[in-house]
Amino acid sequence: MTAGRILVGSFGPPQFDRDSGSRRVMDLLDLLIEQRWNVTFASANGLRIPRYAQALQRRGIHVVDGETQSIADLVITGGFDVALLVSWPVA
Repeated sequence: MTAGRILVGSFGPPQFDRDSGSRRVMDLLDLLIEQRWNVTFASANGLRIPRYAQALQRRGIHVVDGETQSIADLVITGGFDVALLVSWPVA
């Protein structure tokens, strides 16, 4: 049984090997997966460096490219229980 559906939104996939803020986001995503959340990650500025999106996908996270799919439509139709926005400009 999953804990629910959660949408995590950020400028881009966390570059966890480059900065501590991204490492924190990746740790949070891992915690959500461990707690059995169904996680969707929306990248507002696209998926510029594929390996970071692939790292999320390997964890079972559905990754959305906000440049090719409307995040507003995703929020409306996605049926999410919770939305977590990594930084206030993304809101």
